[in-house]
Amino acid sequence: MYQFPQSDPVFQSCVDSQFALLNAFSASLLGSLQSVCDANVKFGQTMLEGTFSAGQRMLTSTSADDALGAAAGLIQPAAHTQPAYERHPSILAADKQVDLAHAAQRHDEDPGTGMPPERRLQSERRASRALQGGRPAA
Repeated sequence: MYQFPQSDPVFQSCVDSQFALLNAFSASLLGSLQSVCDANVKFGQTMLEGTFSAGQRMLTSTSADDALGAAAGLIQPAAHTQPAYERHPSILAADKQVDLAHAAQRHDEDPGTGMPPERRLQSERRASRALQGGRPAA
């Protein structure tokens, strides 16, 4: 694996800054993935509970009208649950987009280098050119 030059603090700072940004992005995205999975599990549980409840009522019913009433009683709660479930991922996506924008803004404002953003960008470009051309960073 390529060893980074230890003698260039600007280059090391640039690499550390990029890893911090990548870490912030991945933490935010993994959190949103967990939220979507939790929403899927909760929606599945709600639907299964309603189905089992209606099935139990249908099995214990004594007439066809009772069985149809139990089946019809399942439709209304599902009709209310489905739109709420459909809105949830879009709300999560909007929240995570804001979180990612804030992480990028924090990275640009205070990357931990102690340099103003414009000077840091200049040093990052210099380090990038040095890597591409094989020259040491100036």
